[in-house]
Amino acid sequence: MVFSGITIFQLCTGVCVSASLLLSSCEEKQDALDRIQKAHQIAIENCKDDSDPQACKDRAIERTAQAIAEFQLSWARTEAEDHRSKQEFKRSLIEKIMEITDPVIREILLKIVQEEIGPQEMSLSMLGQATISDLAATTDSAYLLGSVEAMESAGLVHGDGRDGDLIIDPANPGTPIRLINKVMNISTDVQFELFGTIETGIMSGQVIVQVGEGQTGMRQIRVISGTLTLDSAYSGMEDSPINMTVKKGGRSSMVVAADGHTTLRLDLDASTHPLSFGYDQSPFLEIPMIETSADTFQINVADAPFDYIHVWDPWPVSDFNKDGLYNPSDIGDFSVALAEQDIRTDLNMDGLYTSEDLDLFLGYHAEDLARWQFQSSRFIND
Repeated sequence: MVFSGITIFQLCTGVCVSASLLLSSCEEKQDALDRIQKAHQIAIENCKDDSDPQACKDRAIERTAQAIAEFQLSWARTEAEDHRSKQEFKRSLIEKIMEITDPVIREILLKIVQEEIGPQEMSLSMLGQATISDLAATTDSAYLLGSVEAMESAGLVHGDGRDGDLIIDPANPGTPIRLINKVMNISTDVQFELFGTIETGIMSGQVIVQVGEGQTGMRQIRVISGTLTLDSAYSGMEDSPINMTVKKGGRSSMVVAADGHTTLRLDLDASTHPLSFGYDQSPFLEIPMIETSADTFQINVADAPFDYIHVWDPWPVSDFNKDGLYNPSDIGDFSVALAEQDIRTDLNMDGLYTSEDLDLFLGYHAEDLARWQFQSSRFIND
């Protein structure tokens, strides 16, 4: 691909090595170059509102070309050195970037390199409460007269019993304890960081649990099923929350210690907002709590790893008409704009508006469409 006379974004054909160690894959380097390109697409999108769109576009092209050249040079210099770990490689790369004299280019590259290459694990700060209470009386005949599966989904059945599974009291091995289905209501304010910006939201929902009849203090609480929703004003969610479902028969658990401390561990299957997030085949969320009174738990945690959510950074140009979807309308609208020489459509930044730009767009669109369709089909509870 030609970019103002510079060949960029070549496909990886092997592994990029640093002296004797395989420290950084060519895919990681490509990911960084892709991020520069995505930042450029956003800059061009903003140029359409500039008083002189063409001059704005020319400045953006010059800045992006310089950023690519400086990154390639810094990477090559770092690659030529001998490093014993990826951390050393990254530190050395940052040192090279810090030597760049242009402050704008330097900050662009530092932001890209200092971010986690590839999907980013997200952590949550939470402040809220969880309470365990009796299940509401169910009169819906669809549940009461339905299949075991339907009743189980309503929290009325676990295994072969109906509110009557038994466990053994560890303090009195000869005494069985009747397990009772109850509901844990969770509501907590959350904060999370995406691309260096702190976002806020609310996580809430209900988790069906089984508790030993009459048990207090140190005890085990079975986690059966349930749903949680993470809602936020973060623009990338497009006003659509992230819905999470507790896997039946999964690894969820909860054990309350004698001092009231516990961690609710949830094995989740979830939909993610398809335009902003990636996926993980083994989503897991841990919520530390402390029981302050019977069946009432306070949540106050500064940094809870949430390995379900990974940032998916779509190509800004892919959803060309900005309707929140990836479909043929984007391709049609891009084609029309290309014919009109819309500055947003000069994707290879050679100053021309040709089929090469269309080919690039089709590649970007197909990549994001595949992710969007994959995630949109994952709304199952296994």
